[in-house]
Order: sequence, then structure tokens, then C-alpha cells
Amino acid sequence: MATYTKKDNKFLIEANDNPGPPIESKIFSEFEKEKIQSLGTKKILGRDAEVYKITISNEETLELWFDKTIDVLVREVQIIKGKTYEEGKLISLKTIDKKTNLDLFKIKAPKEANIIDHTKK
Repeated sequence: MATYTKKDNKFLIEANDNPGPPIESKIFSEFEKEKIQSLGTKKILGRDAEVYKITISNEETLELWFDKTIDVLVREVQIIKGKTYEEGKLISLKTIDKKTNLDLFKIKAPKEANIIDHTKK
């Protein structure tokens, strides 16, 4: 897995030896059931997404959007004291044939990024 933080100019590489349950199950297991509310299906980039609202506290909620076809978290919105923060912005989503497009999965750090590789011991 790789993550790039532009603000810190850090490119973090980590191993995912045990992916575990689908991300939806993993996220929801961290919260009490009564704090999770389905907001139904909404559209993102012309695709259906199942949307959930999680109440973290009286002042903070989290909205999670999961693509219904591929079960991937595609949008995460935090609302803290009435102010909205979007954790990431999906600008495109394509499904591809990974067998014929293996080069698409090569990950390269931006030039001048501070690379932190946790896969090397």
C-alpha cells in the first residue's frame, strides 16, 4: 500500500499482509450499531454509492460513501462543529482488466518526495 501526503511531501509504503474483512465491515466494527445510519443510495461520478452517517459525538459526524459495484470507499466527509472536511476527492473511477494493464499498478513516488518504506526490514 502507498500513501502520499502533499503537505509533508511524504510517500509512505507499507505491506498489507492480511487485508482482513472488507473495508466496510472493518470500519463499522469500530462503532456502536446505533451510531450508524444508512442515508441510502446517492450518485458519485455517475455511479451508485451506499452512503452511511456515523455519529462520533454531538459535534462530529462522519459520512462514508461505498461504491455499490466494487465495494470500495469512494468518499469520506467529516463534519465537525458544522464545518465540512472532505478527506479526499474522487475525480475519476474506472474499472480495468488488470491482466492486460499491469503497468497501471506500478506506484512511483513524486519527484523530491521523502520516501518511507516500511516493507524493508
